Amino acid sequence: MVLPSIGALVVAILVLATAHTAPDAAGRASLSPEAANGLVVWRARNCVACHAVYGLGGHVGPDLTNIWRRRKPEALAIRLRIGGNGMPNLELDEAEVDGLLAYLQHLDSLGTYPLPHLDSPAFGVPAGRRP
Repeated sequence: MVLPSIGALVVAILVLATAHTAPDAAGRASLSPEAANGLVVWRARNCVACHAVYGLGGHVGPDLTNIWRRRKPEALAIRLRIGGNGMPNLELDEAEVDGLLAYLQHLDSLGTYPLPHLDSPAFGVPAGRRP
C-alpha cells in the first residue's frame, strides 16, 4: 500500500482547515452564510465519521468532495431527508438540509478529488475505484 508523505497530509489538513474561512481572489469570504450553517450541521452530526472530504475522514460512505457535480441536488436532498442505501435517517429539518446542500456545493467549488492525473490510488480510495 502506498501511503502519502507527511508533508502531503499536512498540506491537505491545512487546505481543509483554511478553505472555509479564506477569502477568495476578490477578498470576499468564500463560505456563504447558508454553507456556514451546513458546516455547523456537518460537524454537529459528525458526518466525517462516515464520509471523507479530499480523502480525509470516514470511508463507510462515499467521499463527498465532488458529490455536488455527480448527483442532482434533488437526489442529494432526498438522501439527506430520509437516508437510505446505508445512510441513516438523521431526521434533519429543512434548514439543516438546505445548509448541508450549500456546504456540499461549496466543497465541490474548492477543487477536484482525486486529481485526474494521479497514477496511484488516492488516499482513502481503494485501487481501481474512483469516488
